Amino acid sequence: MFQLKSKMFPVLLMLEFVLTGVSWALFRLEKISPAQNDLNISAHSMIELTFNNSVSVATITKQTFFIYGMQRGYYAWTLQSIEQNGKKIIIQPEKHFFAGELIYVTLTKNIEDKERNNLSKSYVSGFTVQATGGNMEFIVSQELKTQSQPNFLSSGDLENDGDIDIVVTNIASKSVSVYVNEQGSSFRKYSVFEAGSQPDWLALVDVDNDNDLDIAPVHWSSNDFYLFKNDGKLKFTNTQILEVGQVPFGITPIDIEGDGDWDFVHADSWGDGLTVLSNEGTGKYERHSTIVAEGNPERIAVGDFDEDFDLDIAVILWKINTCKIYLNNGVGNFSLKNEIEVGNNPLAITATDCNGDGKLDLLVGNFHSKNISVLLNYGNAKFTHIQTFESDNLPIYLTCNDFDADGDHDLAVANCRDTIITLFSNNGNGIFKKSSTITVGENAYCVTAGDWDNDGDIDLASVANTSNTLSILLNIPKKKPNAR
Repeated sequence: MFQLKSKMFPVLLMLEFVLTGVSWALFRLEKISPAQNDLNISAHSMIELTFNNSVSVATITKQTFFIYGMQRGYYAWTLQSIEQNGKKIIIQPEKHFFAGELIYVTLTKNIEDKERNNLSKSYVSGFTVQATGGNMEFIVSQELKTQSQPNFLSSGDLENDGDIDIVVTNIASKSVSVYVNEQGSSFRKYSVFEAGSQPDWLALVDVDNDNDLDIAPVHWSSNDFYLFKNDGKLKFTNTQILEVGQVPFGITPIDIEGDGDWDFVHADSWGDGLTVLSNEGTGKYERHSTIVAEGNPERIAVGDFDEDFDLDIAVILWKINTCKIYLNNGVGNFSLKNEIEVGNNPLAITATDCNGDGKLDLLVGNFHSKNISVLLNYGNAKFTHIQTFESDNLPIYLTCNDFDADGDHDLAVANCRDTIITLFSNNGNGIFKKSSTITVGENAYCVTAGDWDNDGDIDLASVANTSNTLSILLNIPKKKPNAR
């Protein structure tokens, strides 16, 4: 008889909870707008959150909810309205987004409903801001001299003045250069500072949530990571040096746990692994984990490839001509999901929604094949290789954005050992066709995108490793039809 009672007890207990009105439903986010991986979002968009239970508004704070732009940093916000008995919250960013900017919205597990239940998981959701102009025809508006052998560049608003600035690594002169944007009209070299032994790649991100962008280069010859914090007035101070894996390449920001702090992952090419660096919340980093990735991992792309609201990793492996996908379990532990064969010696990768289906796809630059692979995501990080098209030379860096303002993301390719950036237009279904080329300096090594002149279209900038130049490429606005 005791055995019967013990088996019946969980059933009776559940019945009691139901009859007394206690809910067994986990507190969760049911809808977010803009939706995950959306393109063409207005620069003035608000964030709408819909939950399955009424939220405790007091728990939506600057420590539990974040809006982050990859070119502006953390966006301040205000609570605009509360609807549907507290199940729907509308939040207004205090500044407009930059055209073409990738935005992440993060909800941590510390948000509660009115019954004091925490969110069942953290949520990280990304979207891209629309371009409102552009013709995919570019002019070289400026050519600036750099230090010796510029290798990489990144862009962001370093001084919070509403203009996007540029940062360049100079591998031979062992330095980082800062170029400030003067009210959208032109760039000038503001400062150069020593940055350790041969800085190859850098991340530009607000590591300590103090409303300015910091600089984090990695050094392939000394196997370490430096962190330079910005004082808000463009003075950068080295606050940490951390030993990492063997011959590190491709440092990339990633929020591994959905806590609103930016961590890092980079490829250790000779170490056959990926090193994940965890941010303790104040911009101090420690080694979190190492992911095995045999075959000379080179570059990394980050995004939510399986639509479960956490950030995953895609890495290309030079030696075995493969792209590998590692999925995040939501708390920063990664497991291999998929391997896709690509071309010969892949050296460049970027993630975007190529065909507008709300899933992140991948484009891979195959260095010695001199071509680009298009990998479409058909859901749950299952990728299919749908197209390979020729580049003009050795593709060393890729960047995607909507350069012709037609609602889909196009591609710009930096061609190593050449003097051109090649542009490919997207037909909207993830099929790319060569559009034009832009002549820049000798040995084009990297290209990045942003709205330099704040006119709503997406411009480009490129560094050339042999001619030691930084080229600013402005997108020509579309001609307006003549009024009748």
